[in-house]
Amino acid sequence: MGSTTERRPLIINLDRSEMKTRFPNSCEEVLTVIKDAERHRKFVWTVGRVLRETALWTRLESLPYKERKIVLKRLASFLEDLAQQGVLQRRGDVQSIGYGDEIGFDYVAPERLKLTQTEKLESPVESS
Repeated sequence: MGSTTERRPLIINLDRSEMKTRFPNSCEEVLTVIKDAERHRKFVWTVGRVLRETALWTRLESLPYKERKIVLKRLASFLEDLAQQGVLQRRGDVQSIGYGDEIGFDYVAPERLKLTQTEKLESPVESS
């Protein structure tokens, strides 16, 4: 028989004062974590790195397996969404920085993104 436990949301809205107690619940919240950390140094972003930067690694470890898996998948999907938006750039190699082998991403700062787009527009077209 399956249990009929009520599903509760793991996270509600996150603001800066709550970052130390709740998991990020959206791409925007993950991006806030990334931008704050990238001001000090550059990181390879993985689910484990997001958890470490929000000081939630220990809290994740204390969750039951099923809830832990939900949080990890949710954070991974936020990173993938940010990569699709062009905010993160996916790395080719699997990283073993955080929670086992994970997909790594590099943050593409808006200034760098604009520069790359400008370079593409200004590059001379070769004629034959």
